[in-house]
Amino acid sequence: MKDTLLHPKAAFRLLPCNRTGDYRVRIFENGSQSEFYFSRQRQPPYLSVADYFLPDSAGTHDLIGLQIVTLGSAIQREIHRLFSNDNYRDYLHLHGLAVELTEAAAEYVQTLMQSKLQPPVSAKRYSFGYPCCPDLTSNRTIAALLSAEKLGVSFTEDDQMVPELSTAA
Repeated sequence: MKDTLLHPKAAFRLLPCNRTGDYRVRIFENGSQSEFYFSRQRQPPYLSVADYFLPDSAGTHDLIGLQIVTLGSAIQREIHRLFSNDNYRDYLHLHGLAVELTEAAAEYVQTLMQSKLQPPVSAKRYSFGYPCCPDLTSNRTIAALLSAEKLGVSFTEDDQMVPELSTAA
């Protein structure tokens, strides 16, 4: 594999936040506010990701860690080239490797974020587009808070991240 295929980039921030209401988390950043909405389980114990954050009534802010990671577009172009040339075995291998590298980069950034906390704490990483946080448009909020355009990350009209080998949490 050529060393020019991988151009990993990442950004992360720890921002003050609080749970507001039953399923929302409000983020405070430079005098402005953003909100994320999290679904609640339909079966006992009826949890929501929002439950893990301090409520407004706590009198103090909690922290939310946001991240965005991309491998860049060069590897995606190579994956498409392999597929277009009917080189399916190499396509599948490179695509599988790239997906795993994206996940590994996200885990690495999560570890970096956690190490910034004193004392370091264990934290969970949730990405939008899954049942507990289904609203893909929230990735745009993360992207805006982290200046994702500087990483070369943008969105399609149906809120898919470009390059494809990118993830936000």
